[in-house]
Amino acid sequence: MESETWQEKAQSFISKLEHAKYGLLFNSGVSAICGILASLPAQSTILVGEDFYSGTRYMMNKHFGERFTYLPIAAGEGHVEKIREVLNSSQNISMVFLESPTNPLLHVYDIKRIAEVCKEHKVLFAVDNTFCTPIFQNPLLLGTNVVVHSATKFLSGHSDVCGGYLGTNDEDLYTKFHSSRERAGNHLEDMPSHLLYEGLQTLKLRVHKQHQTSLQIATYLSSHPKISKVLSVSHSPLHASQSTGFTGMLSFYLNTDDFDKLSVLARDCRLFKFGTSLGGVDSLLDHYGGTMRIFYSKQEQVERGYTDNFFRMSVGCEEAKDLIGDLEQALEKI
Repeated sequence: MESETWQEKAQSFISKLEHAKYGLLFNSGVSAICGILASLPAQSTILVGEDFYSGTRYMMNKHFGERFTYLPIAAGEGHVEKIREVLNSSQNISMVFLESPTNPLLHVYDIKRIAEVCKEHKVLFAVDNTFCTPIFQNPLLLGTNVVVHSATKFLSGHSDVCGGYLGTNDEDLYTKFHSSRERAGNHLEDMPSHLLYEGLQTLKLRVHKQHQTSLQIATYLSSHPKISKVLSVSHSPLHASQSTGFTGMLSFYLNTDDFDKLSVLARDCRLFKFGTSLGGVDSLLDHYGGTMRIFYSKQEQVERGYTDNFFRMSVGCEEAKDLIGDLEQALEKI
């Protein structure tokens, strides 16, 4: 009997967690999303979130900009009815693609109700579940056609793998995605598949620890005089209705516009590493607003919520008291 490859083992592991009959590993999360886009009809329209990962946004606009039209849908009150209105008014929508919670503003979409609307209109619905992981949220059980992950993040958990995952219960979709992956050569090689599989063994332990620690840090930041606003899904009734928890993602706004002070906060931390990735055992602090200066004008930053004083935090597996102490000493210097 032929033994499973590491890729097959890792695919099967994630698929069981996501309740997916079919799963595919790619060499990055963006490659996995490309696998979906390549299967859609050209010149169609895709509904996307107003806030989502900048790498996905860049890929869609740069490499698929002439193939598709993108229509952003904001989260918040009435977003399900807005999607229904758009689908009612257009026959050219091929897919609704959303993150929930979103990166980096942590907006939440009503996955179950949107899935019902998409089913009524026979429109593909895909959700990027990277932030919640299958430990806390299962989009396929809520009615989506496809679930997407950047396996680079929480699934691997050690910042040593670049990978992506697609899961579905539709055999026809699986066949299309598999064909797209093989034509592009975007499968995940054996060594990163092995590392991913090893990381998956501790996924549940890691994300529960990150969940609890992020709650304590959110409470601390919310009462700090130098923090003007904390973004977290911990108080979202909608998130609680479709998820059993959340991983260690927080965002916040510092109470100053002094860019010199803003730019040194992350570097003044000792436990928090200054970096743009997320989901690993090491806590990371990203000066997201500073990075977005490269991509957006000042006005666009304000409109999107990515102002200079905006930071994104990925909580790792260190002790909460140590991380809070690290933030305290760094904030004292501002």
